[in-house]
Amino acid sequence: MSVEADIASHQILSKRQHVLERLLHEPSTKPELVEALPCSRSTVDRALEELLEIDCVERTAPNSSQYCATTLGELMLQTHQEYLERLQQFQEVRPILTELPSDAPISEDIILGADVYRSVHSPDIAFRPGQRLMQDATKMVGIAPVVFREFFEEYIGRLNQGSFEFEVIIESELFELINQEYRDDFDTLTEFSSVSVYRTDESLPYGLWVMDRPSSDTAGITFYNEGGVPGAIVNDSDDAVEWATEQYTQYKERASQVV
Repeated sequence: MSVEADIASHQILSKRQHVLERLLHEPSTKPELVEALPCSRSTVDRALEELLEIDCVERTAPNSSQYCATTLGELMLQTHQEYLERLQQFQEVRPILTELPSDAPISEDIILGADVYRSVHSPDIAFRPGQRLMQDATKMVGIAPVVFREFFEEYIGRLNQGSFEFEVIIESELFELINQEYRDDFDTLTEFSSVSVYRTDESLPYGLWVMDRPSSDTAGITFYNEGGVPGAIVNDSDDAVEWATEQYTQYKERASQVV
């Protein structure tokens, strides 16, 4: 199928989706479609004509007045609906994705199926999912472009509960800042043998983390900008965890361990 034909099919499915859905549910005549759907007879006529052109519907028998969806029509509708769902998910995360640098690594694997937390006026909204999930996690790895004092309290508290490994990569400039402003907190954190800290000269585009949890491993990204924390996404799908783990591993290979 050519690109032009693909576009035409997409346009037809967008306009005639309700007719095709009805015929998937139940073969119908034109009058039955008019009665069942909020559209006129002329709209039904055009819809059937267009759906017949792309082989999404057919008559139930030669010369029959009844129409039904074809197997191709069912598959094309399913693909079309999945495409719309993907677009909707990208739209949901768009306000925070636009904060990313253009060269920041990102993948649909971490976006599709993710829970989105926007925190324009309340930054803690973006942090709450990670704080909650960390309570039953046995291991957490991540990269951190910024630090807040509350982070030390959260991680030290979880480490005191036991059965928790924590590994983090921080920017070199941030590491120097921590040494100046949070030295006591950092020393307390790194007294735990299950803590590893790495530093990198790279500029980290976001906060990325992966948690090993009994129910399901989970990955997340926290987005930052000069004005604060616009939001976060959290995803426990296998694809999301695999992608986030791969990104973390690449950053780790280029970093230097300091603790």
